[in-house]
Amino acid sequence: MHITEVWEGRSFAAMAIKGLLLPFSGVYALGWQMYRSVYQLGLKKAVEPQIPVVCIGNLTTGGTGKTPVTVAITQILAASGRTIVVGASGYGSPAAEGASVAPDGPLDPLQWGDEPALLRSLLPAVPLIVGRARVKAAQLCAQHFPHAVLLMDDGFQHLPLQKHVTVLVEPSWLTNHFCLPAGPYREPRGNRRLANILLGPEGHFQIVQQLLTFTTINGQVAEVPKQAQMLCAIGSPQRFLESLRTSGVEVICQRALPDHDRLDAGTLFEGMEAAVPIVVTAKDWVKLQRRSDVPTNLLIAHLAVDITPVEAFKSRLLSLLEAHESQGTR
Repeated sequence: MHITEVWEGRSFAAMAIKGLLLPFSGVYALGWQMYRSVYQLGLKKAVEPQIPVVCIGNLTTGGTGKTPVTVAITQILAASGRTIVVGASGYGSPAAEGASVAPDGPLDPLQWGDEPALLRSLLPAVPLIVGRARVKAAQLCAQHFPHAVLLMDDGFQHLPLQKHVTVLVEPSWLTNHFCLPAGPYREPRGNRRLANILLGPEGHFQIVQQLLTFTTINGQVAEVPKQAQMLCAIGSPQRFLESLRTSGVEVICQRALPDHDRLDAGTLFEGMEAAVPIVVTAKDWVKLQRRSDVPTNLLIAHLAVDITPVEAFKSRLLSLLEAHESQGTR
């Protein structure tokens, strides 16, 4: 039984395993709060970066839709005249160690990570700094882009770096609010109050997912398929399945691999029907396009979100940034 089935399952086995894990969740939550209190009490000082830092984070493991939110906020800030640099961890790639400024042009997902490669494809003109060393990433941003805002995709739990604006993405579909390992939370859910802006069902603003759009492997716009075979390697395959169904696609076959899988297995498309489109996410496509055996019936599903009410969100975000900047000029 996969751990996500334990977290959200209602079977006797899932409930029993979850009950056994609850004491460990309590220990984990206590340990995390002690770690955070070291910074809150001033026993350790977070590094104050020389450029404004906006962090888009979450409290849970797995995919919560931070990347489309990052794209939306990048576009909002750029439209207000801000220069934006996006910071990404590059999870699972060699670039994740340390931090470095990514070169221009398309990025190799095996070297830089699938999420940075996706961000580059979605925001080709926006500079990208990749690596889990967030303090170094902020230093690189100040050095190479001294008039920019660093927009961090993830990093709410990275306490050594001071963030000036924190935007927390809270999934609407989670019913289990326990910490690891009995639940998906990386820190207690009550820490939502520490964020400046909460996006979610109980938050200040809402995330509205647009209907999926589709393109062919040649980049041409495609019609929404009536039926499809689903292939993905993302944190929340169930959410992708639901998005396809909401967009009017009947999924007749599902193949979900672990998040960040390299998608280089030789048998990846084995057993799939040639007459029915194979649908993948844009995050999967940045890795799949390197293969020589991609079927011609493959379609890429593109996800975009709106933040509502957008004008109120924009006003709140800019006012928080301006308040930080005015304090820095005193």
